[in-house]
Amino acid sequence: MNRRPRPPRVRRHPPAGAAPTGWRRLLRRPLAWTLAALGTVAVTVAGGWLATFGGRLLDPGKTAERVTGAPAFTSVVEEITFPLEYVLPDVVSAPAERTTLLTGAGGHSALRALVERHRGATARRMDLRIVLLGRRDGVRIVDAAPRIRAARPVPTGTRLVFGAEGEADTIELSADLDRPRPVFTRPKDRRTPYFRKHNIDLKRDEQVTLLVTLEARRRAYDVDLRLSYVEDGVPKTMDVPGNGRVLRVSGTPRDRRAYRERYEGGKDMAFRRVRP
Repeated sequence: MNRRPRPPRVRRHPPAGAAPTGWRRLLRRPLAWTLAALGTVAVTVAGGWLATFGGRLLDPGKTAERVTGAPAFTSVVEEITFPLEYVLPDVVSAPAERTTLLTGAGGHSALRALVERHRGATARRMDLRIVLLGRRDGVRIVDAAPRIRAARPVPTGTRLVFGAEGEADTIELSADLDRPRPVFTRPKDRRTPYFRKHNIDLKRDEQVTLLVTLEARRRAYDVDLRLSYVEDGVPKTMDVPGNGRVLRVSGTPRDRRAYRERYEGGKDMAFRRVRP
C-alpha cells in the first residue's frame, strides 16, 4: 500500500511590527517582572526614608524657616535701671536742646534722642535685660561675650546727673569692658567665665532672660554682644542688639571739674545748670 507523501511544513512569520506571541512573549516577561520588582523595592525604601527622616526635612514649618532664613531665636534688649548719669563728648549749645534739658519737654524719649545725637554714653555701668525666645528646636547657646566696636577717651563735654547716686540691684552676669578680652562672669566670681561651665538650651517658644551689667572706668566704649550658639550641630553667631546698633558705656574722669558743663536733675527730666 502506497503512502501519500506529507506536505512540506510552512513556517509563518509574523508581519513586520506585529506584537510577539507565544514563546516570544514569554521570553520578554522576566524583564518586565524584574523592572516591576525593582520599582516596588524603590518605593518601599523611599517610603521608609520619608517615615524616618523626611519629617525633619519636609516639615512645612521648619522648611519655611530655613528657606526664608528665619533666625533660630530672637532677642529683646532693654535697660532695666534708670541711668543715673549720662556723659557727652561736647557741649549742648543748640537752643532747642537746651530747652529740652531745662524744661524736661518730651520726657525720657526726648532726652535719649539728645544723648544719641551727641554720641553720649551711660556713665560707668549699664544694666540690661536680654530676653531670648527660641524659634526652633535643637538650639544651644554655648557662649556670649561683649564685643568692643570702638574705644575712645572718656568724654568731658557735658555731664547729666539724675539726683543722688546709688547702687543698682544685684544681677546675674557682668562684664568689665576695660579688660583686654571682656567676658561675662558671676558677680561673686569675677575670675571664672560663666560660659566656661554653662550652656543655655533653647526650645521652640521657650524664653530665657539674662540680666547683664556692662562696666567701664578708663575709656568710653561702643559695644554689642556676640552670642555663639549651635543649631543641629552647626556653630553660628548672633549679634545683640543687632542691625549695626551699639550700646555706649563710658568711664568718668577722676576730677569731675574736667567737664565743661554739668547739669543736675531728676526723673521729671527737667535739669538745672550747675558748676562742673
